[in-house]
Amino acid sequence: MKQLAGYPYSVSAAQAASGARAALSADSMFNHWGKDVLFSHRTEEYPRATNNSLTTKRAGLGLEGSFETGSHLWDWNVNYMYNRNEGERRSLQSMYQPHVNLAVGASFIDADGVARCGSVGNVIEGCVPWNPLAPAGSNSTGSLSDKAVRDYIFTRFSDEILSTTKVLSANISGSLFSLPAGDMMAAMGVEHRSEEASYTPDLMVQNGEIAGTSGGPTRGDYTLDEVYLELQVPLLSDLPLVRELSLDMAGRYSDYDNFGGTTNSKFGLKWKPVDTLLVRATYGTGFRAPTVDDLYGGTVTTRDRITDPCDRSFGAAARNAEVAARCTAAGMGADFRQKTGDGELATTSGVQAVTDFTSGSNPDLKPETAKTWTVGLVYSPDFVTGLDLSLDWWKIRIDNVIVGESATDILNQCYVQGIQSACDRFTRYTSGSNKGQVSGMNRSLNNAGFQETAGYDIGVRYRLPEMAFGQLSLRWNTTYVDYLSRKSDNVDTTPVEQYTGWEGNFRVRSNLTADWQYGDLGISWTTRYYSSMKEKCSYDLDGGPECNLPGFQSPYTDMQPSRKLGSNTFHDVQLRYALPWEGTVSLGINNVFKHAGPIMYSQPNSSFTYYGGFDIGRFIYMKYQQRF
Repeated sequence: MKQLAGYPYSVSAAQAASGARAALSADSMFNHWGKDVLFSHRTEEYPRATNNSLTTKRAGLGLEGSFETGSHLWDWNVNYMYNRNEGERRSLQSMYQPHVNLAVGASFIDADGVARCGSVGNVIEGCVPWNPLAPAGSNSTGSLSDKAVRDYIFTRFSDEILSTTKVLSANISGSLFSLPAGDMMAAMGVEHRSEEASYTPDLMVQNGEIAGTSGGPTRGDYTLDEVYLELQVPLLSDLPLVRELSLDMAGRYSDYDNFGGTTNSKFGLKWKPVDTLLVRATYGTGFRAPTVDDLYGGTVTTRDRITDPCDRSFGAAARNAEVAARCTAAGMGADFRQKTGDGELATTSGVQAVTDFTSGSNPDLKPETAKTWTVGLVYSPDFVTGLDLSLDWWKIRIDNVIVGESATDILNQCYVQGIQSACDRFTRYTSGSNKGQVSGMNRSLNNAGFQETAGYDIGVRYRLPEMAFGQLSLRWNTTYVDYLSRKSDNVDTTPVEQYTGWEGNFRVRSNLTADWQYGDLGISWTTRYYSSMKEKCSYDLDGGPECNLPGFQSPYTDMQPSRKLGSNTFHDVQLRYALPWEGTVSLGINNVFKHAGPIMYSQPNSSFTYYGGFDIGRFIYMKYQQRF
């Protein structure tokens, strides 16, 4: 179960006029002003919570066999797979709007001293009056400390999420014919796949009866037919400077009933000039259609935490003249301040907005297309037995990349980077007490311009000769990310954003494992390293413990006070024993020294302030593996 903060309930003049949300009635026993009163109240006394469950049903049926054509062996298989996911999202302690409207309406104390909704002679049966002006923790009549009040204005609801996948495939692989350097191998096959998904929110949600949550049912499906061919061609072998030279080729044609047809291919080359050195390279193209969940998984409304760049205390406009000018031109002048969900002026960055935003699936998504390049080598020197060294360079570019951006990201794209398409994704109040505040935003999935990344993989493996006390081995694998960049759209003037080293996107990740094996007994120690990160400052914007780079500036952020956090290292140990019947029992500890990563105000793991790839405390486990 995931617990959230209490809902920041508020009533605006427009909501009161439309009847969407009732003001505190002039006839309420809790109203001392003699007129309808607009109000805000965060339900801290009864925090919201969600409980998600997923049931997966899967069945598969397959046939396989082999045959020979002359001296060439072929393997074949035919398979059918059915998979169904049935998800339920239960939301607890949600405000039931019809009851809230009645609870803040007319009320009185009856002859028995009991608070009643309505008026003398016209009692609303079952209704319990609510005093939204009672502060958290108050035990006064009508406060949320009263269970009867909570039971009346809060409810629970359930949303249903279903998806079904059906796959029928046939594959065959084997040797086509013999060449001087070896057999030419082939693999080919066909596949038919159907995908469907639906999202059915609770009827209360569909009817707009849950405060801050609305949405309608969605459903969609698509089918896909594919055919592929893969060839492995040995070109040369056992020649001077050509111990091995081979070419791998693959092609796949995919026909979607909603996106049309696409052909993608991959080429790979392997060359061994000497027995101790392998040089390899690949080039490939890719195509990824949006999943049915991406397209038809439904939308939800949530009260996001945002930092408005136009805020003159905590936003970029406070320190960046260009951003300030854009904000002023849009109507947020030098005195503009962001408000919280409670209607108060923000006292820090990253506060809840004054209204709810929409997020979720998007039926208008387009497929992603990709290109991949790799070049690398593997060296196993004969003068150091058991040593293997590898170095690979890689580059991946994805066009029309499907992204889910935060509300703050979209606002920054508009005002900090000047991207007009981002400005079209939200609106602001034009009048009233919330004038200038963000009044609505759709941050559902969308296609960005492109995302590109490049880097290096380095591997070292060393197995010492087996000795009387056992065998020692070392494994060291490191990934270095040169850059990870994204462009929000395909407009030439749109700047490219850089993500490497920011908020969970590490420049360096490295694992080093030392292993000792003596007969059936083994022990390993693993060290996991994550390089430093930066995030936007939330406090001490002029410099201090929580903002050690107040003057940070770059082409993709402009002037942006930033916080740099140091690297993190975790240590794991495992003891294992091999059993005579091909089983292994292991006892281990992850994060032996209980290292804790930093708290990050940028919330790099969904709405949590702790990066999800880091350990939480020490984890002790025992497991059993059986090989068949």
